[in-house]
Amino acid sequence: MTSAHGPAQHSIVFAGCARDCDAHLKGVLENVARWSALASTAAVVIVENDSKDGTRDTLSRWATAQPNRVLLTIEGLGSVTSRTARLATARNTYIDFIAANPIRGADFLVVLDFDAVNSEPIPEAAFGNALTLLAQNPSVAAVFACSDPAYYDLWALRHPTWCPGDVWVEVRENRELPPALALERHVFSKQLVIPETSQPIQVQSAFGGLGIYRLSAIAGARYEGVTTAGVECSEHVRFNETVAQRGALFILPTLRNRAPTEHLRPMPDGHASRVLPLEQDGRGIGLLAPPEHQLDRYRAAHPLYDRQLPRLAREIEKCAPGELYIDIGANIGDTIALLRLAGCTNPILAVEPSDKFHSFLRVNSAAFQNVELRKAFIGPAGVRLALDEHRGTAATLQAEADTASAGAPTLALETLADGPTALIKTDTDGFDARVLKSGIDFLKRTRPVIWAEAEAKSLAAIEEWNEVIQRLADTYGHVIAFDNFGFPVVYGELAKKWPSILDVMDYSRRHGAAPATQAGEPRIYYLDIALFPERLLAAYQALIATF
Repeated sequence: MTSAHGPAQHSIVFAGCARDCDAHLKGVLENVARWSALASTAAVVIVENDSKDGTRDTLSRWATAQPNRVLLTIEGLGSVTSRTARLATARNTYIDFIAANPIRGADFLVVLDFDAVNSEPIPEAAFGNALTLLAQNPSVAAVFACSDPAYYDLWALRHPTWCPGDVWVEVRENRELPPALALERHVFSKQLVIPETSQPIQVQSAFGGLGIYRLSAIAGARYEGVTTAGVECSEHVRFNETVAQRGALFILPTLRNRAPTEHLRPMPDGHASRVLPLEQDGRGIGLLAPPEHQLDRYRAAHPLYDRQLPRLAREIEKCAPGELYIDIGANIGDTIALLRLAGCTNPILAVEPSDKFHSFLRVNSAAFQNVELRKAFIGPAGVRLALDEHRGTAATLQAEADTASAGAPTLALETLADGPTALIKTDTDGFDARVLKSGIDFLKRTRPVIWAEAEAKSLAAIEEWNEVIQRLADTYGHVIAFDNFGFPVVYGELAKKWPSILDVMDYSRRHGAAPATQAGEPRIYYLDIALFPERLLAAYQALIATF
């Protein structure tokens, strides 16, 4: 597919509906004016009905200023109960007007919303490139905008894997979840963050507030806002079904507008947030995260960061289908998301003690099935624990009773599961050896793969890790140690390789304590250590075969 911003050579009809959007009209009409300058000829048709603000007056003044501007008003349409039925009527009105006038011979129809979604400046170059893409690719019938900060218009979207059906039907028919969690699973979890550098995404239907159609491709297409069963539906889907018979439809990541805030996932418990994009094995999702969370930035800078565990979990599932995965230090639910993106279906128990991160975890995990949450610390009995929350993460610390976090009990590892367990992942920023040491008997009895972050900032911490490994050595025969960038640095039989891992841990301790100007490279801050029992050795062998 080719595109390049070229000279003004296309004739365009702009069309859309307007009601009670006077506050946004100035910005939208300025966009239309700039885009019109790229065309050989341009006309604008707007359908307005029942506005209670200044929308009709503003558009009336605007329309009389030039002969190529048409304002059509429909009195009393607001009395129709169904919003989508009203929209379908209004949209079919501009379709009929275009078909009955000489502007039907234009090259392109640009359908746009006249509200906030298109009120910020959208560059002429991006719009011009979209026109040229259509002009140079006759097999393409329409292209649609991609919204920031996340793609919001799921009702109009149809894509075989991303959004194959009507998300609001899915919400209504999900009787297993409370309404808020059903919304999260079927709507908000699909509002993906799509980088501007992404390739065009072929879809069966879309809109997103701005669509550019090859005008010849819309012949006979009609908007329908109510199904034959009388249920409201997105009016764009049926229209696009007809258009798709004449050519392909694409969302263009380079053509970007602004998602209305009211259509995006609400912030959990009042915390400031941003949408954090995650990708694993070609599949993606947007999670809600604190603004300071660094995971997506680390993964962009380091190609293997946080990618090995999802691959391993997929191999473990082949050996132990249906067994429990336990995620200790679940943070915002990023490990859950990565495992599900990698294709893992095993049940997951996610444990997170932080009020803040548990709020995000609760919202994000609702997108996935077979996930249970627990708000707790994991550690030795009788030890009071607290949190040091910073940089988008939370470190577990031993604390005095009067400083310990209220509302988050300390649970023993063995209390988390009473059935087969195939994977335990722990990420507590330096407390992981103590977590494992508190559950040695449980680990030796259930024999899961252990994936633990080993951040050793002192000789005492290294010695604690050495004690844990010595106690597990008769159950766990193989090991892989990854550096904090995701590269495997040591792997093989645990008895033979553990001394080398201790050396790397000490290297990390010494260099982590030194100033950056004196530490040298590489800067290894911690290791991720994976321990394998004999029963799950096939997962070890499958993973090292990829190195």
